[in-house]
Amino acid sequence: NAEKAVIGTVDSWFASNVGIGTTSPATKLHIAGTTDANIVRIENTGTSLSAGDTIGAIQFFNNDTTDDSPNVAASIYATAGASGGSGQLHFRTKEPGVEGDPALDTMSLLNNGNVGIGTTSPDTKFHINSGGLNLIGIFESTDSLGYVSFKDNSTTSDTSVALGANGDNLTFYTGTASGSERMRIDSSGNVGIGTDDPANPLHVSSSDNILATFESTDAISEIRVKDNTKYTRLLTV
Repeated sequence: NAEKAVIGTVDSWFASNVGIGTTSPATKLHIAGTTDANIVRIENTGTSLSAGDTIGAIQFFNNDTTDDSPNVAASIYATAGASGGSGQLHFRTKEPGVEGDPALDTMSLLNNGNVGIGTTSPDTKFHINSGGLNLIGIFESTDSLGYVSFKDNSTTSDTSVALGANGDNLTFYTGTASGSERMRIDSSGNVGIGTDDPANPLHVSSSDNILATFESTDAISEIRVKDNTKYTRLLTV
């Protein structure tokens, strides 16, 4: 029979699939176990790590030379935190710009829970740095409506307060269990409050007799209506 494995004092190799916890491994490395037992540990035995030192890594190497020299095309690095304590994860897929060099950081997950895309030092829970690109991100739905919800510790539900897209219109939602559309800016720039079909630059629709209140904290309040040559002042004293 052909040699299947060599285990030596320096290097070891296996010619077939390796199974841990299974006698019929389906992949190059197949680990099987019960709940909480399927754990792979990569241990750094160093006792004096500094911030940024590599604790361990998984690298994905590409030998295809069609577009680039063989290199580490993607990797996941665990690095030490301040004074070597705690840890961070760095996902590397970005093209390095130099043929044959390993991929660079694309996304980072810090020990304080902050996630950074395009930055290795995110200042908030989700921090995106697009560099010179003006379009930073896209939130897309395959439905006729897509929205992003906002919530604090007293917001009724996940859909109470939201900012959305309906076609080429920007829509604003507030409410309780399910937010209702309160305002929209349509594709022509018209703003509708209480209507989803504004006919003018500002279109307010309401079943109340009072459509709007303009208030000043000064002793005099003024509203100006202007055409291309002059304006009319409405004063309250």
